[in-house]
Amino acid sequence: MTKTEVSIELNVNELDIILKSLELVENGDEIQINRSSGSINTLYDRLYYHYSQLDKSSITNEYYAESSF
Repeated sequence: MTKTEVSIELNVNELDIILKSLELVENGDEIQINRSSGSINTLYDRLYYHYSQLDKSSITNEYYAESSF
């Protein structure tokens, strides 16, 4: 059976990075992504809903001081 969904545990810092990255997508890239993969705005809204439920007092830039790639 082929999977079409996955559940991933993300902490508040990781969601913050993803949301900020989605905000930085350029208009031309957004159009291309929307055509090939679906709406960035819908993804942002879904992620932001979960982000808004989390305690953001622990967000720190020091958490991701080293690049993982």
